[in-house]
Amino acid sequence: MLIIVRPGYVDFNIGTIMILISLTFWSFIIILSKFVSKDDSPITMVTYQYTLMTIFSLPLAIYFWEMPSLISLIYVFIGAISGTILHLSLALAYKYADLSVTQPIWFSGLIFGSGIGYFVFNEIPDLWTWIGGIVVFSSVLVITYNEKNKDKKNKKNILSSVD
Repeated sequence: MLIIVRPGYVDFNIGTIMILISLTFWSFIIILSKFVSKDDSPITMVTYQYTLMTIFSLPLAIYFWEMPSLISLIYVFIGAISGTILHLSLALAYKYADLSVTQPIWFSGLIFGSGIGYFVFNEIPDLWTWIGGIVVFSSVLVITYNEKNKDKKNKKNILSSVD
């Protein structure tokens, strides 16, 4: 967390706090989605998420509503379609694969995000971005390796108990 927040280098403000809160809740969503995927279809999962999200965000949306421009509506439409495809794809992934398989792939978003930031917004990743990326990828590799070895040991124990 210290690498992500970078105390003393980046102002610790409401934006920093909100991104940490959102990441915490995103972690809950990932774990809950894995549990729910055993019983419900991906379309059902996404429908529940979007329905509840609409209900909970409606009071704030009404209070802060401003009529968007046509270009903003186009961006929102593209974002809505992209988000729906994202959530359906994630729900399918969680249904058919273990989290130890899906999460390392999910972190490849760091590469795509940095590339898009560079080409679209002309943002050059700084040293801390590279260090943070290396720490995250190293952690994912270690966790994936350990999970793979743990699965092999469990399979060996199961096979030896059958004999």
